[in-house]
Amino acid sequence: MIEEVHFKNFKCLSDVRCSLAQWTVFVGPNASGKTSVLEGIYHLSKVARLEKGGDIRKVFRGHKTLENLLGSNGDGHDRLVLECESGGDRVSFTASPNAVSRVQLDQTTNGWYFDLSTWDDADVQRDKPTGVNMAQEAIETVAFLDLRASELAKPSYAIVVDPSMASSGEGLASVIASMILTRPDAFIDLLTMLKRIIPQIKNFRVAKKKLTRMERETLSFRGKSIETSIPRSVIGDCLVFHF
Repeated sequence: MIEEVHFKNFKCLSDVRCSLAQWTVFVGPNASGKTSVLEGIYHLSKVARLEKGGDIRKVFRGHKTLENLLGSNGDGHDRLVLECESGGDRVSFTASPNAVSRVQLDQTTNGWYFDLSTWDDADVQRDKPTGVNMAQEAIETVAFLDLRASELAKPSYAIVVDPSMASSGEGLASVIASMILTRPDAFIDLLTMLKRIIPQIKNFRVAKKKLTRMERETLSFRGKSIETSIPRSVIGDCLVFHF
């Protein structure tokens, strides 16, 4: 479990350190940095999972580029720092638009300097398997969820054998359908936990429903290729609850 996180020059978090428990709730006014803490943990998890030598731009893209995420401390040597600690171990990501003295950073093709490093507490090494960094293991299992009731309830269609749910909750019905077929024991456990939260629920199942899916298609017209979206009818999954 992640026990502590530290952010420096990340969005509105100029220098913030937070201790975390098994269940932690952030409360505060709008624009105070609550979501930024969660996003910082999520970005660090994506960097930690990036294969060695991988392109850092795959993590920071769109409106989440390093340029947009970097805050400022006003000293002209701004560094974005994302860190987490667990069991005395630490994972730290540092990024800067400038080559900062005393810190050896690798340079990306877009001119940023970055470094991902781990630190192990020698005092607790004897209690851990050799080569295990507890902070690294904890941060790599992070999932960022921004669940929305409308997306959770929406029927879905999967084209892969092992479907997954988006952070918004989209695709839940297809994940449950796959669970019923391939992991029935896990589905029973899920139903048991759901009944503890909502005792009025007797059961829930997956029904089939006709959906319209927009698919990309390339058309040829007068020697030119034109990409367009074509509506297709497919049979998807829909959640049905019994009270």
